[in-house]
Amino acid sequence: MTQYSQLYQQGRDLATQLFGDPDGDLTGMPDGLDDDYKKEMVSWVFGYLLTERSLVPLKTKVLSIVAMSAVYGQYDMMRRWLIAAKNSGNTRVEVQEAIITMSMYGGWPRAREALTIFAESWPLES
Repeated sequence: MTQYSQLYQQGRDLATQLFGDPDGDLTGMPDGLDDDYKKEMVSWVFGYLLTERSLVPLKTKVLSIVAMSAVYGQYDMMRRWLIAAKNSGNTRVEVQEAIITMSMYGGWPRAREALTIFAESWPLES
């Protein structure tokens, strides 16, 4: 197995763990994108960045992606990565704190919208 094949398989395994789908966050991409592009992205994002580069724990990387998505107002992306945050072991409080902390950089309007989406996506347990 080549190194590329290994990265791709590792990526598919991690994407399945985080999102329940071997394409991970790339599921639902517009038709017409060629499969090689998806393979490259799965290999790069899930195989290399999130698996091979292991100095920062996975749950911290995922938490960073959620916070970054909120800062940039990428709420659809944030919704998708909230699933990965749960599946990588982050607690509801950790994600909430990351969003609140990012308000310093993204501003209150974005933080408020992100917290609203967060509350809808990850409700308090009764």
